[in-house]
Amino acid sequence: ILIADVARAVTEWRQAQNILTATRSLVKAQDETIDILKARSKAGLSDASSLERAKAQQAQTRANLDTAAAAANAAQFQIERLL
Repeated sequence: ILIADVARAVTEWRQAQNILTATRSLVKAQDETIDILKARSKAGLSDASSLERAKAQQAQTRANLDTAAAAANAAQFQIERLL
């Protein structure tokens, strides 16, 4: 049973790490999108609502980043507890 518990905890940890990595990449891409939208808005090529939507989306992604980090930490703690 212990081996199965460790294997499950490691799998959960890897999944959480993958989600964390993907979410970090998404935040970086959203940073770039926000920069582009700022420049377009400043040049009069885009309205401010597009920029505000992008910022709101990024805020949600950052909240998901915190959740993913917490899941990874919890899984790591579970592994440490089992070992």
